[in-house]
Parts: sequence; structure tokens; C-alpha cells
Amino acid sequence: MGEFIESTKICKEWVERDEAVIAPCQHLRFYDLVVERSQGDILYDADGNDFIDFYSSASSLNLGSSFSILTRAIMQQMDKCIQYTPVYTYNRPMIEYAERLARIFPRRDPSQKIKVSFSNCGSEANDAAVKFARGYTHRQKIITFINSYHGNTYGASTLTACASEMHEGIAPMLPEVYHFPFFGNDVDDETCERECLKEIEKAFETYVPANDVAAVIIEPMQGDGGMIPAHRIFMQMLYALCQKHKILFIAEEVQLAFYRTGDWFSINEYLQYGVYPDGIIMGKTLGGGLVAGAFMAKAEIIDSLKPPAHIFTLAGNHLSCAA
Repeated sequence: MGEFIESTKICKEWVERDEAVIAPCQHLRFYDLVVERSQGDILYDADGNDFIDFYSSASSLNLGSSFSILTRAIMQQMDKCIQYTPVYTYNRPMIEYAERLARIFPRRDPSQKIKVSFSNCGSEANDAAVKFARGYTHRQKIITFINSYHGNTYGASTLTACASEMHEGIAPMLPEVYHFPFFGNDVDDETCERECLKEIEKAFETYVPANDVAAVIIEPMQGDGGMIPAHRIFMQMLYALCQKHKILFIAEEVQLAFYRTGDWFSINEYLQYGVYPDGIIMGKTLGGGLVAGAFMAKAEIIDSLKPPAHIFTLAGNHLSCAA
């Protein structure tokens, strides 16, 4: 680390230019940091100051900036083909990446076939989970949890329940989405076992028929909710409830996947308790620093939608998949 340079004059000038042309809702402004370049875990601003990167670009750079293996893969792919839409064609990096992702899907039955639907970001991958869950089950209702964060498309914003500003002034949101309390490992076992499903079960009895619920979408560790892992008893009881009513159990891993919690996915922590996902939502680090999202699930779920039900010009492009 070099000595901090007192001047932030150039950064402030760029921030002023940003304010003149960029939508203010695109920034959560904490500091006038204009990133000029980055290497590993160090960021350099436009004034020459350097900073230790504890944020990993909002969990999208698990290996740090300009990681040599990734950079080399990107450069090699750029010499071949940056992108050509997979809507009408096929590409090897997309197929090879899906094969590798499918191999690490946590499944009870090793013979279970897994497929991948690519999108452009984690928000779109959350939207995909809703589409595929509804398409497969022919049910409408989706359950998520208070203090969850799922993204900023209309569907993902609706699933999110951590900041009212994300819903304010843009209603109506996606219909048939219901939020219930999340029970983390900061709750004692007795309280968790007694209380964790109480509101969901009451809803099933009164206004949310269980046989109309397509999926439960849960972050095994709530990211924006405070980096709180779900209580093991909560996950076990929630999973059993889903099994009982044939509700899909989907792990939202956009912030948590690829060893941020010590394994490929944070849901892997709960496999020892008999909790296995029907689908996994991914984004951020999925693209090796480039934009990418994906919903990965049991093949019969992915096969339930026909084209063009969930299709994007640049999703699964050569460059992001190579990275």
C-alpha cells in the first residue's frame, strides 16, 4: 500500500459529471471513489489513491481483480469470438460451463440430471426461478423471507424484502409473492423449533393454500440481511414442509456461491441435515468478473418451459462463459 494522497479533486470532478448524466438510483453513494484500475485486492482511484478492497465488487470478484487465469482466458476468447447470440446458435464455452456447473450441483441422487438456464445477472436468474417454478408446478404463489435481497428487476425486486425503497412508488409488484420471517443461527434452538414455521403454517390454513405454492426461495445465508446463516432447524423444518406439499425448495446463491462460505454453495452446509435444493440461483462471481447469471435445477424443471419463455440475446455468451 502506498501513502494516501490527500487530493480527491479528479474523483470529485468525475462524480459531478456522473450526476449530470447518470440516474441517481444507480449508486448507493458512500464515498467519491472513481475506480481507475484494480489488481488483486487493491483498488486505485482517479487521483492515484489506493485502497484495500474488502468489498469484492459486491461479491462479484471472489478471486480479486485481474486474476491472471481469468484474464488469460478472457484474452484468449476475445481473439476467437466475444459473443454471438446463443438464441439462434450454439457455443462451446456455454456448453462446457453448464456441464461443469451441473457436476457440482448438490443432489441426493447422483444420477439426477441437472440443466442450466443462463441469463445476464443474478436478478434475471431470480426471475428465471419464478418462471420455471410456476411452469413446472402449474402453481402461482412464491414464498421468500423478510430481510432477503434478490435483485432489481421487477420480479427480483418483488422477491426482495430488505428495503421499502425498492418497492416505493413503482407498484404494482409481481403478484402472488409472500414474505415470511427468516430464522437465523442467532436464535436459540427451542425458539426456532417453536416459532419458525408458525406464520407460514397459519398462512396455509387461512389465505395461502399450500397446494397453490410453487416454490420457496431462500438465501441459506442472508447477505444484505446481515450475513446471517439460516438456523439448521429452520432449514430442516422448512424443507420438510416443502416436501410434504410438493413445493420446490430453491437456494438463492447469487452473493454466496463459489466458496464465499467455504464450499461451492452455501446450501452445502445443510446437506448433512438432509436438506437438498431443487434449484440454485446464481450470479455475480458466476461470470468470473463479467456479467452472468443462471438458474440451475433438476432437468425436469428446466425442461418445463419452451422457447422463447426465458431467452436473452447475450445470456451465456462466449466471453462470460470462458471467464
